[in-house]
Amino acid sequence: MVDMDMFDDDDELKRYLIQLVRLPHTRRIVHPFRDADPFVQLILEGHPKNCMDLLRMDRCTYMTLCNTLRTRNLLEDARDICIEEQVAIFLLTIGHNERNHATQNMFQHFGQIISRYISVVLRAICILGRDYIRRPNNELPTSIQRSERFFPYFQDCLGAIDGIHVPAWVSTSDQARFRNRKGVISQNVMAVVGFDTRFHYVLAGWEGSATDSRVLYNALDHPIDPFVVPEGKYYLVDGDYPNIVGLLTPYQGHRYHISEFNAPGACTPTTPEELFNHRHSSLRNAVVERTFSMLKGRFPILKMQMHYPFKK
Repeated sequence: MVDMDMFDDDDELKRYLIQLVRLPHTRRIVHPFRDADPFVQLILEGHPKNCMDLLRMDRCTYMTLCNTLRTRNLLEDARDICIEEQVAIFLLTIGHNERNHATQNMFQHFGQIISRYISVVLRAICILGRDYIRRPNNELPTSIQRSERFFPYFQDCLGAIDGIHVPAWVSTSDQARFRNRKGVISQNVMAVVGFDTRFHYVLAGWEGSATDSRVLYNALDHPIDPFVVPEGKYYLVDGDYPNIVGLLTPYQGHRYHISEFNAPGACTPTTPEELFNHRHSSLRNAVVERTFSMLKGRFPILKMQMHYPFKK
């Protein structure tokens, strides 16, 4: 407490308050866990489970990713932050949907630096992804070849196509067109997945209100990277997509979803159309649902509201 009687007049009190405001303020300790060693080094030298829990990949995969980005000249070490730390900031953000302030506490960097390197690493990963998201070959998938239920009926099938809704953070003026039929503000991402859970093609950026068929036609006519189905092959799709060359839809007006066959009191397929739909749905769910479930489980940012602008 300050004794106000110690000041002779108001001018002396003002001078005292100005000096008090100008006193240097020490920076708050935001993360006492990081005293001497860098945070990334503590992760890599600690228990192997720590790297998997925090960065969503093991140490060997993490170092391979960092070395690949370095040798490809997609990232470079900065004065105060190395490539390993840049990648760790990015992985921690997308792996746990961390806010900028939480990441500041972890890595002891200003929010502007955190935001900058999330964008830098994201661009580098998108460029690197062109080498890993590849078009399928003409080999017969073993999951079909070894199954009496699917072979030879689906021997020319390469995988499945579906749309995944990822929550998006957009401006108030854009929220109406980004609101999907469930009332969630999201973007509709078209994903083409093979039987080995690898992605053959991905198209992101469409608003949540866009239909799956509209996103598909945009992918087919994309000016830079169009989606092309090899001749004589096809992908499985649900009833929301058109039945065109390269796509195989189920029979309309018949039971299709597995839940309709497994409901209490429901009978097994009674017509050839229902039998086809049942096997079509089983094969498609084995590809799409399993892949999306694994992806969202590994990166929760895909199923929770993001704290970063949509354009990022």
